[in-house]
Amino acid sequence: MASGSGSKVLLIVLGVIGALGLLTVGCCVGIAMFSGNVMSDAVKDAYGDNRLVVEHIGEIEDISANFTKTGGDAGMVFDVEGTKASGQIIVYDQRGQEFGNADLIVGGQTFELGPSGTQFRMGPDDSTSP
Repeated sequence: MASGSGSKVLLIVLGVIGALGLLTVGCCVGIAMFSGNVMSDAVKDAYGDNRLVVEHIGEIEDISANFTKTGGDAGMVFDVEGTKASGQIIVYDQRGQEFGNADLIVGGQTFELGPSGTQFRMGPDDSTSP
C-alpha cells in the first residue's frame, strides 16, 4: 500500500505545482494587460490632440498596445482607430510622465510626432494652428 499512497502524494504535489504555475502565468498576463491599458490611455492623452493625429486619424476612438510589434528598435507600438482612419503610434522612449519621440503611421506614410510635451496641439478655437 505504500506505493499507492506515494503516487497519490506525487500527484497532489504535481497538481499543486501546476496550479501555482498557472496562477503565476495568469497574474503576469493580467499585469501585462493592465499596464498595456494604462500606457494606451497615457498615449491617447499625450497625442490625441496632436495636429498630425487629428489631421490623419481624427478623434481617437480606440487605442491598444500591440505587443507583437513592440520591442527592440521598434519602440512601443499602439494600434489606433479614429474617426477618419486607423494607424499606429510608435513611442520610442518614456521620460518620466512624458514620452520621447513618437511616429504616426497611417496608410503607409510616417509622420514624426516628436516628444509628447512639445508637439503642436490643436487649440479649442483654432483648428488651423500648427
